[in-house]
Amino acid sequence: MLGLGIGSVANSSLGPRFVGRYHDLFEPFMRNAFPRLFLELGILGLLLIAAIYAKTLGDSVRVGRVAQGGFVHGFALGWTGVVAVMAVAIFYKDIVALTSLSYVFWYGSGLVVSAGFVSTRSDGA
Repeated sequence: MLGLGIGSVANSSLGPRFVGRYHDLFEPFMRNAFPRLFLELGILGLLLIAAIYAKTLGDSVRVGRVAQGGFVHGFALGWTGVVAVMAVAIFYKDIVALTSLSYVFWYGSGLVVSAGFVSTRSDGA
């Protein structure tokens, strides 16, 4: 239900002393991000990740709908596709191990979510 813990099935470039406890056991299954996330975070962790993706997707759609042209509008509309592709890519590629991709994705998601927060605050609050 809660998983084995973060890093417990991960490999390490620092040497054999830093490899996760269950890495050798589950290494043949680590072909994409889903088994890694499921084993490390469990069902609740996967549900939390799905909720974060859904919230980011909803914010990007809302900002794309509400923004009046300009960079934020276009970025939010484009980010809708990026979030959808990243959600599907969990089942095809180990996107967790690609840190450069993760940094760019979460930075862009933060931009969209903050623009969604600003648009919510300026609309009625």
